[in-house]
Parts: sequence; C-alpha cells; structure tokens
Amino acid sequence: MNILLVKPPERSRFNFGTFSLAVLAAYVRDLAKISIFDATHHSVDRASSVMLSKKYDLIGITVMSPSSVKSACALIRSARRMFKQNGRPVPQLVCGGHGASMYPYPLLAAGADSVVFGQGEQPFRAMLQNTMDDVPGTIRLDKKYLVRIPAAAVVPPEQLPLPARDLISIPSDGIHLMETSRGCPHRCSFCETSQFYAHTWKAFPSARVSSEVQYLVELQNAWMILIADDNFAASATRI
Repeated sequence: MNILLVKPPERSRFNFGTFSLAVLAAYVRDLAKISIFDATHHSVDRASSVMLSKKYDLIGITVMSPSSVKSACALIRSARRMFKQNGRPVPQLVCGGHGASMYPYPLLAAGADSVVFGQGEQPFRAMLQNTMDDVPGTIRLDKKYLVRIPAAAVVPPEQLPLPARDLISIPSDGIHLMETSRGCPHRCSFCETSQFYAHTWKAFPSARVSSEVQYLVELQNAWMILIADDNFAASATRI
C-alpha cells in the first residue's frame, strides 16, 4: 500500500503535527510505503495537488487541536473537489488527533471517510491490515448519525518504536520534539487530554527516553528538546 500522511495548512507555533505523524508512521511502516507531507505553510490548493500527485491508497490527515478542525475540513473539501475535477477516484480519507477526537462530525460531514478517536497506532494498523468498515477505535457517519466503534486495547509504551524521524525534516530552529509519557491520571473536566487518553497515564521506559535523547543530540544536532508530554510531572519519582 502507498500511504500519505498530511499536516494541513494552518498557523501553528510548534509543529506537533509532523512529529505525531512520524510517531504513527513508525508503527505501521512495515505494512506500507509511508510518506509525510508538511503543508503547514502551503495553500489548501497546493496541499490538494500533492495529494493528487501520486496514486495513494489512503491519506491520513492529522488534526492537532480543536482549532485545527476548520483547516482540515477545508483541505478535505478541496481534495475531494480536485479529485473529481481530474476524474480520479478519491482514496480513503482518514482523520486523527486531538481535534478529530473532540469534533469528529465536521470532519466527516466535510468528506472524511472515518475519524480515529484516541491513540491512533492500533486503529491505523488495523486499517492497513484489512478492509472492514468498522475498525475498532474509529467513528464514521451513517446518514447524519455518528457511529462509534469501541476502541481496541492501547499499545503498551514499551512496544512503540522510536518516531520515524527520517520521514520528516530536521527542525530549522533546532527545537526537537519527543514524548516520554502519554496521557494524564487526572479527570479535569476542562481538559481534552482526559478524554483522549481515557484518564490514563503511561510512561515510556527510561532506557528508551535516554537513548532517544542521545540520538537527537548526536545524530540530529539538537540543542533544545521540547518534551511534548501531556503531564510530564505526573510521577515525581520517575522525574
């Protein structure tokens, strides 16, 4: 399979989108040829042209936050229009990320085939392994109603490979992203993280964290590493 993962055009201070796509790509790259396109500073039409440039079996779009939903919807509508104008079949369009999990309906109404809610590794891998409609951990639209398929078990942190950083550009500002844990153990009603990770917090093994820091410093000349954890201080003992 030939897969394209896209960070939509939008204004963002930190590009968490391409980093999260590199994390996702690492978990499925044994199943397909994966490409990552950072369209942050491109126009919607330019991004759509790249989506048409090759024959892709599936295109994944990351929706980093609720504020990203509008730009993702614009990209989906533009891509579908351009595929139709060129007489090309539209590949499967899948959205994921925090914004997609919080607001799936606008994305599906704009033309996405499905939305992954919560952590995306397991659902995305299932999509590439079979063609069933109801992949666990996804939401689809049936007429005007949302159909949510209960999620499968989350991949344990120790089983996740290092991000596929070879598929994304080295940050020009020297600030590299990495995660050392996921989620948060608390249940704050105002926080989307609580819902996204189902009120759980899981840490990566310390050996993995130290080896990734070493990789970034020695092989990618990182002078600053931004820890992208939702709650880095969840465990004082671990810190």
